[in-house]
Amino acid sequence: MTFPREVWLAYAAIAGLTGLQAFLPEWRATQPPAGVTSAIAADFMTSGPIEMSRVSADEAYAMILVRNDSRQSARAEIQAVALDRHGNELTGLAAKELGPHAATAVRIQLTPSWKFDLRRDDRLPARGFVMLRVWPKDSQNVAPTVKVKELVVPQVLPSLAEQRITMIGVGAGLVVLLFGLLRASTTTMTPNAVIKGNPKWTPESWSTNLAIGGALLTGLLAIGGLPAQGYYASKASYTALAAFYAAMVALAPSVYGLLRVGSVSAHTALGLYGFAAAVTVWATVGQLGTAAQVSLELGIARVLSGSAATAAAALFWIVALLVFLHAIRAVHAYSTGGSPAAVPAGARQGAGPTDPPATAIADEWPLL
Repeated sequence: MTFPREVWLAYAAIAGLTGLQAFLPEWRATQPPAGVTSAIAADFMTSGPIEMSRVSADEAYAMILVRNDSRQSARAEIQAVALDRHGNELTGLAAKELGPHAATAVRIQLTPSWKFDLRRDDRLPARGFVMLRVWPKDSQNVAPTVKVKELVVPQVLPSLAEQRITMIGVGAGLVVLLFGLLRASTTTMTPNAVIKGNPKWTPESWSTNLAIGGALLTGLLAIGGLPAQGYYASKASYTALAAFYAAMVALAPSVYGLLRVGSVSAHTALGLYGFAAAVTVWATVGQLGTAAQVSLELGIARVLSGSAATAAAALFWIVALLVFLHAIRAVHAYSTGGSPAAVPAGARQGAGPTDPPATAIADEWPLL
């Protein structure tokens, strides 16, 4: 009895597959047991770190997207853990069902391990991780798909560090303005004298130059050495502050020109000069304070040593104090006959400056 050729070919194919399977045992091991569903292909939709978008007194939360690339429904468990700057733990756990071939929004909420106000500046930023585990919806016999992302709880904006720098600058500017108004109301100027000159940006305008130079220095340091979320404030905050103060100090001459219409009396000019000086001092002190804060940030980030960072910050604040004292001196000198640049050299060395007519200094005084 002879078998048809098709039967022999079928036997040969079966034997070949059996032998191939014997030589490749890994092929058999990768096949799921009968009745067991395969693992789920799932992942976060974002490529970078997950950043909490909202922070309240007792929680921080964010919405993230999780995708399911499989043809079957799945269940996901998301666990988040972070440590604040004091080492206290913030934890959160969320569960969600994922449809097949779909992206699902999941709300992650972090709560402290013990009660405190999360908005306090000395708690944030906090850092940790988010772990995503996904199983097939109707199976318990499959190892979960696990994905991990970095987690950041950013500073609450505006941070206390930014507010302190701003208030110190505003306070210094207000003192200069009040001193200028006081001198304008009490000094004995010629009643009919008029001032026709405008503030000039000269090489002697060192307060202004410090503010502009500080903006460049702060920007370079922040971009080159700081992480996105600093210890006291974010990199974006430092860059924005530097640009803001640089723009504000350049507006001081425009502020004077906008408020003064035509020729004004010496008393009015002194008050306006005090206002323009206050704007300059606010911007310069704020700029130097921002640079001091960035120096401390670089020390915490270990880009600079702690002693170098502290010394640089102290130097910036000392220069800010000198700017404030220089502004007071400039307003006082202007009220007694002109700016420091306009007082004759012999008068500076004698018992006291002479009082030239106010019109004689119309084009002499520089911007601070």
